[in-house]
Amino acid sequence: MFRGVSFVGFPLDGLVVFINSLSGVVGRRVLLVGKNEVFIRSLYRQSQFFKNGLFYYPEPPRGEVVPGFQATHNRIRTQALLGLSTIDGGACLVSEKALSLPIINKKREIKNLPVEVGVGLDRDVFLEKVRGFGFKPVEYVCSPNEISVRGDVVDVFPESQKFPLRLSFDFDNLESLSAFDVDTQRRTKSLSSFVFYDLVGEPIEKGRSLFDFAPWDLVVKINSHGGVFDLIVDGEIKQEPALFNVISPQSPNKQRFKSLIEKNTPGVSYIFYTDKKRKEKIINLGGFPVRGFIKSAFKTNAEKGLFIPDYRARPNLNKKTPPKYIQNNSLSSFAVGDLVVHVLHGVGEFRGLVIRGPARFEKEYIKILYAGGGVLFVPISKISLVHKYQGFGGFRKINNLGRGGWRASVSKTKKEIEAVSSSLVSLYSSRNQPRSFFYVASGEIDVAIKKSFPYKETKDQKRAIVDVLNDLLKQTPMDRLVCGDVGFGKTEVALRAIVRVAASTKQTVFLCPTTVLSDQHYITAQERLSPLGIRVALLSRFQSKKKQKEALLDVLSGSVDLIVGTHRLLSDDVVVPRLGLLVIDEEHRFGVKHKEKIRSLKTGLDVLSLSATPIPRTLQQSLLGVRDISRIETPPTTRKPINTIVEFFSWRRSVEVIEEELLRGGQVYFLHNKIQSIPYQVEKLRGFFPKEKIEYIHGQQDSKTLEKNLLGFFGGKISVLVCSTIIESGLDVSNANCIIVNNPQNLGLSQLYQIRGRVGRGSRQANCYLFVPKRTMLSEKAYRRLKTIERHTSLGSGYSIASNDLDIRGAGAVFGYKQSGQVSRVGLGYYNELLKRAVNIKMGTNAGVRPVDLVYFGRSLIPKHYVSNEGERLSFYTKINRAKNKKAVLATRGEIIDRFGKMPTETKSFFRLALVKLLYVDTLVQTLTINKDSMVFELGEKDINKNTVNDVLNYKNSLVLNKKFKEAPASLFVVFDVLEGFDWYSLAVDCNSLFCVQ
Repeated sequence: MFRGVSFVGFPLDGLVVFINSLSGVVGRRVLLVGKNEVFIRSLYRQSQFFKNGLFYYPEPPRGEVVPGFQATHNRIRTQALLGLSTIDGGACLVSEKALSLPIINKKREIKNLPVEVGVGLDRDVFLEKVRGFGFKPVEYVCSPNEISVRGDVVDVFPESQKFPLRLSFDFDNLESLSAFDVDTQRRTKSLSSFVFYDLVGEPIEKGRSLFDFAPWDLVVKINSHGGVFDLIVDGEIKQEPALFNVISPQSPNKQRFKSLIEKNTPGVSYIFYTDKKRKEKIINLGGFPVRGFIKSAFKTNAEKGLFIPDYRARPNLNKKTPPKYIQNNSLSSFAVGDLVVHVLHGVGEFRGLVIRGPARFEKEYIKILYAGGGVLFVPISKISLVHKYQGFGGFRKINNLGRGGWRASVSKTKKEIEAVSSSLVSLYSSRNQPRSFFYVASGEIDVAIKKSFPYKETKDQKRAIVDVLNDLLKQTPMDRLVCGDVGFGKTEVALRAIVRVAASTKQTVFLCPTTVLSDQHYITAQERLSPLGIRVALLSRFQSKKKQKEALLDVLSGSVDLIVGTHRLLSDDVVVPRLGLLVIDEEHRFGVKHKEKIRSLKTGLDVLSLSATPIPRTLQQSLLGVRDISRIETPPTTRKPINTIVEFFSWRRSVEVIEEELLRGGQVYFLHNKIQSIPYQVEKLRGFFPKEKIEYIHGQQDSKTLEKNLLGFFGGKISVLVCSTIIESGLDVSNANCIIVNNPQNLGLSQLYQIRGRVGRGSRQANCYLFVPKRTMLSEKAYRRLKTIERHTSLGSGYSIASNDLDIRGAGAVFGYKQSGQVSRVGLGYYNELLKRAVNIKMGTNAGVRPVDLVYFGRSLIPKHYVSNEGERLSFYTKINRAKNKKAVLATRGEIIDRFGKMPTETKSFFRLALVKLLYVDTLVQTLTINKDSMVFELGEKDINKNTVNDVLNYKNSLVLNKKFKEAPASLFVVFDVLEGFDWYSLAVDCNSLFCVQ
């Protein structure tokens, strides 16, 4: 196989095609050696589209790795070693440096354990063998080399896999095998078999290099010169020119693509595609489809074949997946000692779950401790009365049980909510008052702004733009919130609206919470709108009094179409005579007084609010009909995932990282969140890089220096910007694609996510280095935070990693009034519930449901032996009790079986009771009591009529032995006597039709 022959003159795409054809040869081991790691890594990335099993053996991390991190690096390395050790072999990419490093375990034999669904395998035998492979026991698997056991369900995370695996056993048989998602803990893909390998077990002595690891059939060295590549084969005798001819250096458009295929007839046109839906279309066009990605079209004289990239091919390995929402406002995230709110008794201390009741009739209760030693046990069936307490900062005292303090707090909050809901509804009503003018759709300028957008619009972005432009065409004013993650293009939506408004000779005010953000929006607006003749001005503290005065006069005279600024725009001396549109970015970050001013401005105006904070679902529902919300949830297609590396800090490594970024012409953020020691960091870096311009910014800096350094970084004059968390939002510098975060363990998850979002804004690969101080023992919470940020590297992760404070920030993004004290008094969850109720009443949509109380004689709970973690049990109880329909209950039932295996009888009963409870909502039944030998329906006296009594008397069911009526002062009891041990669930379902409201 090519031994003794070398090939010269490959273009890059020809090289990629050739080495991937080598990887498809079964039973051979081919070593492909490149000069440096960067080149080898880029070849591997492009080769991932070919699905030919090309391996890549990466160089070890250059920094000192924090234990438990670098999962991706370890997975790729392990996949290479395991793949090459099988009889199938394969081709492996490696740099010259990595090839010779003696870091592979010396053990000659890697033990393995094959498993197959349906084939006999005892759980305990499996566990004994796998634990010998070095897997670490944990409660829930989230990192490689971890194992978790829950009854007959075993979760294992092999180092060679991207996702962990779940095995379900049925006695001595493997019933199912699946991959599952770390975040949701739900199964994602079924497998029929798998082989576990002993990669970390004893012995662990290292000493072999990759070259010594396997008997290589072929060793090929890749040389490059001027964009052309040669393959030098070991034992070379002669050289053969590859005879490639590049005929289209760029990916062809649709017309050129078809023309190339037609001109190549009767030759073979190999079309490289990335979307499997295109395969059939390519065949119909006369091409030969090949799974893979190349950037340019080329010809080879040897094969007389033409190699063409599909014009629809996209170099994007990130599949579009719907964002995952984590329920932050559920009780499941609670630890003993945290605060909860019982809607009838107030704020207390959560003391966990307790089981109460006589033997064989036990139920689980939430225990809440109040001031003065008062204790409340809340049945799980009443969990909807309990909310997690979330306030706007500050200390909240717990209430006294049975005292009047809580009732007074609720009463006061309800009065204030009356005003708030009236304000929201009056704002809604004012929107129904028609404008005194119409916006004109200007096709020419709309097309021009669209063409100047350097990216392709995402599906959600298009929808948001259409929503906003349609709002402006309506007779009534717009009030829309556009909510999307960092870098999802919310600003572009605002620019399209501004253009429409300017074309109708109206002015726009663009309000930002910080000077940094207003400067950024001003620069963007200038670049995009000035060429269209739209005049833009800035008003912020960065400007001199003279400049501010000039801007104000220009706005007043009408010579400015868009004024961008901070709360300075809310001052009385700012007069905008032809104001049509108010754009507000991150409204929740404004102070109370400024929010009040914004609210007074909104009346009669078109308002577009932008927020990078996910709005809590409960809150969104309470504002349905009051405020329109557009969600941008799909990431831009051209963006690459941000490489996120967690290492121990060292100046040597920091210098290495910065040097590498500067060499490729980029800029670097160095985040150090201790303002007092920022000057020290700056001087240290200037010592390492005397020829580079290194400056710093933080919130306590004087405005002139802050502006100067910001603009210097925007303009590319500053190479390294040392900064505090002031950059958390607003900075968008496409040339800055490297950020070093010092002491990341001290930052919150949402902060880390926002900070990382400062890089990766363009098409260039971005890197985020999280440097933990040496000898730091990470707490469990800090480890999980950093592990989460390391794992979620793609845009759009913000929705899945949003931390608890986002619910509060999301509330601020919706409300425009001083509600923080009101919310803190009763907690965000209960406040939202009260607000929703008040808004519904005022809007005439108060369709309240009539629930039913259930009393059950037997055991109905999720026992500890089935789900041992208290937080998990509470999470499932919450989901079941708050389910609005049968589908939601069954979905939770599916989740608990998926994660914990077959349900015990008492858990089946709990789910059945939840279904019965839903079935009897809005019926005549107030209470349904299920006893050992009877079923009792309590009906409200005013709801009963002759038909109901007749229906009961005429009802026939083999389970019912006798029927009785018992009267009470305000109700009627219908008693069905039954045989002990009857099927209460089927009887309850069958009886439902008797008590439906006519």
